[in-house]
Amino acid sequence: MYRNLSRFWRAGAAVVLLTLLSTLPAGAGYSSWTAQGPDGGLVSSLVIGGRQDALFAGLFDDVVKSADGGRTWRRASQGLWPATGMLGSGPFHLAVDPTDPDTLYAGGNEGIYKTTDAGTAWSRLENDLGIRVVLKVAISPAAPRTVWVATDGGLYVSRDAGATWLAVEGGYPVSRPREAAIATFDVAPDPARSGVVYASGSAGLFKTSDAGAHWTRLSATGPYVLAIDPSHPWRIYAAGGNLLGVLRSADDGATWTRLANEMSAHDVRALAVDPVTSAIYAAAAPTAPQRVYRSLDGGDTWTGMGSSLPVTWPSAFSFHPRRSAVVYLGSLAGVWKSTNRGRTWAPSSGGMVSTWASALAVAPSDPRVVYAGVSYSGVFKSANRGESWGPLASLNAGTISALAVDPAAAATVFAGTDRGVFRSLDGGKTWRLAGSLEQVNDLAIDPAAPSRLYAATPKGAFRSTDGGKSWTLAWSPRPGLDNTVYHLAVSPGRPSDVYLTSPFGLFASSDWGETWARIYDRVVFAVAVDPSRPSILYVSSGGGPITKSTDGGLTWTPVSSGLPPVTPLSLAIDPAHPDILYCATWLGVFWSTDGAATWSRLGGAFDGPVLAVALDPSGSTTVHAATMETGVFELTRITPPPPGDFLTTDAFPGFRFKVLITEPGQPGVVGLQEVNCIPHTLCVSGKVRHRTDVLLRVDGPQPDGSFSVTDARLTHAQVEVWVERPATGDKRYYRLEAVPAGVSDKAALTGKFAFPGS
Repeated sequence: MYRNLSRFWRAGAAVVLLTLLSTLPAGAGYSSWTAQGPDGGLVSSLVIGGRQDALFAGLFDDVVKSADGGRTWRRASQGLWPATGMLGSGPFHLAVDPTDPDTLYAGGNEGIYKTTDAGTAWSRLENDLGIRVVLKVAISPAAPRTVWVATDGGLYVSRDAGATWLAVEGGYPVSRPREAAIATFDVAPDPARSGVVYASGSAGLFKTSDAGAHWTRLSATGPYVLAIDPSHPWRIYAAGGNLLGVLRSADDGATWTRLANEMSAHDVRALAVDPVTSAIYAAAAPTAPQRVYRSLDGGDTWTGMGSSLPVTWPSAFSFHPRRSAVVYLGSLAGVWKSTNRGRTWAPSSGGMVSTWASALAVAPSDPRVVYAGVSYSGVFKSANRGESWGPLASLNAGTISALAVDPAAAATVFAGTDRGVFRSLDGGKTWRLAGSLEQVNDLAIDPAAPSRLYAATPKGAFRSTDGGKSWTLAWSPRPGLDNTVYHLAVSPGRPSDVYLTSPFGLFASSDWGETWARIYDRVVFAVAVDPSRPSILYVSSGGGPITKSTDGGLTWTPVSSGLPPVTPLSLAIDPAHPDILYCATWLGVFWSTDGAATWSRLGGAFDGPVLAVALDPSGSTTVHAATMETGVFELTRITPPPPGDFLTTDAFPGFRFKVLITEPGQPGVVGLQEVNCIPHTLCVSGKVRHRTDVLLRVDGPQPDGSFSVTDARLTHAQVEVWVERPATGDKRYYRLEAVPAGVSDKAALTGKFAFPGS
């Protein structure tokens, strides 16, 4: 090996390749899950509070806070789940005390909570009324200690800042025991008159002028959302429910007028009045041409201002109290911000990883490319194995249930949605509806003939032989009855074999879907086929978590030792090691290394609901997991470090390193330490095929406790680095990928780094 490389290290251009973070909790292992994104979430409410005008968002499963105008977000939900001990107690609806911006209220599926320190900690407000599912929380500036709560079982009020609660009566409909629940959708206290409150629900629209002692019904139809003009409180706006467009009352709700414009034919779910300018903002359903509209004349005329917004459901507006041009919009695709009163919008959800990832696909021809389907937000794409994500062109569809990528072309991708199948030939820049299917549960591509696709739908299984342009019914044995297909699989080793799962069992075809036979007679949700041994099948069913067949479905054996008693939602097999399997469950990801005989949890304490698992088709040990509430997670499964001594240096006391250099078809080589290296660094070199392939320099630690690996020479070898801190038990693993043939070393390696353990 080279033993005098000091001048070589100094002269080599240093390209920062990866950061070795050394701040894992004590005892953490090499393989652990990392939240990858995409940014966003199902936002149900949006308010500004705190002493520094912080922005708070109530999500489907969390409350988050931004102190920098929406650029970055962090969790602000300590104490919100005492009843269940888990996520999912939302969606959370927020309200700020008008006299104390550090005091906020949050209503969710488990009752009412309160914080007095701007979201640092929350406490549950006890009551004996059975308040559970909260749909709106509201406080009037004219009566700041009075808190109104709209629920799925009526309207409640506290007149002492949440200490005690009363069910609203006095002519307002109340749900009695054993009676159908009477939901209240929205409650709007008058901002200037303490006794005037409007409440809307399934029994109609009501008003009180004496703080709730007596109520008058104004309309038999109850809108979903209400908004009062603070400068003209007798002017009220209503939308949603059975109403299309926006209605206005200019006489305290006595009479109403429908405001006509292009959104009048669409459902409006977000409605607000700017307290400074009295401008009205209305956000309509994804079918509306502009989605966000603004009126400057009390609703007589409207201007569409949402062309830069995604095609998704809006949920709430919020106005900055001191920057009149700044408007925020919460939606099912995260938070969007306008700095010019709504004329243009930009995403403002950095770090808000609360997306509902419902589908995943890794491109077989380029495993760096990963697609993620996010419900109500569309399809996202990563070009670096999930480290960063970008939204693709809109599909104008709600749920993304399945994704499939052409095995030979990473830019050809199909999305199964609740509107059918969409196809993109340019990596998601544009999409076209492929065929006339109405709803798709799953998709599968023939790996030997990518123009042949299969689609699972509530009406049976369909097949296309022209890349999705047209579809024919392949399986629907019960005309007029339930023919739901949950999942499809094409055998990688024998593509003529196709499988589908249904409430009536597992069905198999050996002739590309022409004819079918039932080979398992219980309800089946997911199926996986061994990639190299086509006769080995695995299913998850209602009869037990996992069942296995080694003879093509003639006989079946339960193989669920170590699995929790829940039905796996999806199954995946390691293409390079078919005895390694993964299953996604409501309790996290489990894996087996012995052909499903025994199972264990993968990645330690990660136990959130996982809807799908996707693997690198090239045989990498990277696992991607789509979760219901926290986006996409990634884990790189690794073996312990190779044998031999760790490398240590006086430059990094307390740390030790090991480097393994591998090349396709060659055994791994453990990197050796160079004795002559520039001060305060560690230099490592290694040979593959009798030539020096890798020369690495480790620098650090930086002020934040991190290390950097820079290169002096790297070729087509893959480099794996283990870092340990024995005193605390911290362990990290990182992988630098091999350089593709014909590509210059540094150009290919710049930015190609993995953080599987950070």
